[in-house]
Amino acid sequence: MLIGSIIFTIFIIAVIGFVYYGWRKNVGKTVFVVAITTALIGGGLFWYFTQTASGQRAVKSLDSNVSGGLERTVEVYDYNGKLVEKYEGKIDIREQDVSGKVLFDMNGKRHIINGGIVIIEEK
Repeated sequence: MLIGSIIFTIFIIAVIGFVYYGWRKNVGKTVFVVAITTALIGGGLFWYFTQTASGQRAVKSLDSNVSGGLERTVEVYDYNGKLVEKYEGKIDIREQDVSGKVLFDMNGKRHIINGGIVIIEEK
């Protein structure tokens, strides 16, 4: 959410600058309408990404994609409940498809788990 706050602050400063420029150059109404419209759209996006669960998930997914994963623990169990393998570290999970495979990257190596019970916890 820090990235969103920084972007929003820069955005507001830019809007204030455009409004000020518009009044000084007597462009007036056009700049004012554009600035208000931009501020409303920017404010709506800021609200979505900071105040809704789906927006926060989108930010977290973007953060994971940009930084190469998040600190996670992946535990793989067989169908009888016995722990088969445990992975810990900075892990980038690929979206699960309908086949039941779980794909993730850890330390630059791809892991594919086909079958079993997989529990993924974020640290």
